[in-house]
Amino acid sequence: MRYIEIDKIEGYPFIYELLSILDDRWEEIYLVGGAVRDYFLDRPSYDLDFVVPWREDILARRFANKIKGKFFLLGDREKVARVILSTHEKIWKFDFTAFRGKDIYDDLEKRDFTINSLALSLRNFTLIDIFDGLNDIRKKILNPVTVLIFKNDPLRILRAFRLSYSLSFSISDRLYDLINQYKILLSSVSGERIRDEFFGILKTSNFQNAILELYNRKILDIILPGIIYDFELLKRYKKLIEEGLDSRFYRYKRELVYYLNKKVSFERKKEDLLKLSLLLLFLQEDKYIEYLKRLKLSKSEIRSIKDVIVNTKRFLKEGYPSLDELYLLSSHAQDELPGVALLLYLFDKMSLAHYILDLFYKKLLPGRDLPKLIDGDLLQNRWGVNKGPKIKDILDKIRIAQIRGEINSKEDAYKFVDNYIKAFDL
Repeated sequence: MRYIEIDKIEGYPFIYELLSILDDRWEEIYLVGGAVRDYFLDRPSYDLDFVVPWREDILARRFANKIKGKFFLLGDREKVARVILSTHEKIWKFDFTAFRGKDIYDDLEKRDFTINSLALSLRNFTLIDIFDGLNDIRKKILNPVTVLIFKNDPLRILRAFRLSYSLSFSISDRLYDLINQYKILLSSVSGERIRDEFFGILKTSNFQNAILELYNRKILDIILPGIIYDFELLKRYKKLIEEGLDSRFYRYKRELVYYLNKKVSFERKKEDLLKLSLLLLFLQEDKYIEYLKRLKLSKSEIRSIKDVIVNTKRFLKEGYPSLDELYLLSSHAQDELPGVALLLYLFDKMSLAHYILDLFYKKLLPGRDLPKLIDGDLLQNRWGVNKGPKIKDILDKIRIAQIRGEINSKEDAYKFVDNYIKAFDL
């Protein structure tokens, strides 16, 4: 019987907090899955999964109160009681589920890969390993727990590739055979679940190779039918982000890193959306919007990706935009210009990328803090401008002139409007 040093598991203080609230109703409680696997890989894990015989919701709620976390009930395929805790440095996720079956052994038989079929008893800190998962961890190989692994849940196909590329594990021939046999079932999996696993793949360090393998094995075409993408662009993007920001964009490295790491949702950052934008770049708008909706991305995420794709294509075709053209973009489209510049670089448009970054960071962003010298009411009352579009046009031209440094005071603005009214006989 193997004993585990619990204080070497990331998050062990929380485990002790959990143990302190247990009573006889939870005589059996196990830590399972990724956290146990990562213990043997000497990797940190901030997702801890616990299984108990019953009333996982009551235990999870007690635990949430104990650590002052947030409690949720989830129920896609099975009932999950989740506790989320956000600290200054990390976001912790604790999932509680009841046994899938009559005991822990039944539960482990229903898990996906042998490396995830390890269970640690929190009563005596002993390891349960009925599928030789520890040996597969040492061999760095993914094997299925049973041949029903994908029939029971086809999403595990994407999970296999996510784990393979995130852990640098190989996929066994036996597992590949099952993937080929059941991959068509991925078309029946909900968009939300596809989204989460797919973004998990995009977060891996060798995401470009993972995408290529999904493409070659006809899996990418099942989750995104008719997808067209350029593998070389993904390679160039990876090299740029990992090695090239210092040399290619040293003036704006700090700003670009901030942009890439900006969270768009709880799970996703701008960098994740930028990778997806690269995959969808060569599709028509109606097609990639259809994909984004199927993946259940939020409205803000869809808007972000659309702004990146539309303006990247536009500047590749039309070349250098003027300050006026960039100012007239919506504020959210302007905010995506750093991402657009990075994609333009991938097409060897280095000077164009820098030109756009200069306008954004030196002109447009500072321009947002300039004082408002004239408003629509003043245009109506002093100059008799009554049409809405005309008012907006004049106000836009005033702000652009401010950004250029041509207007620095109310007197300058009044003179500007006088000349504008006279020139266009308004």
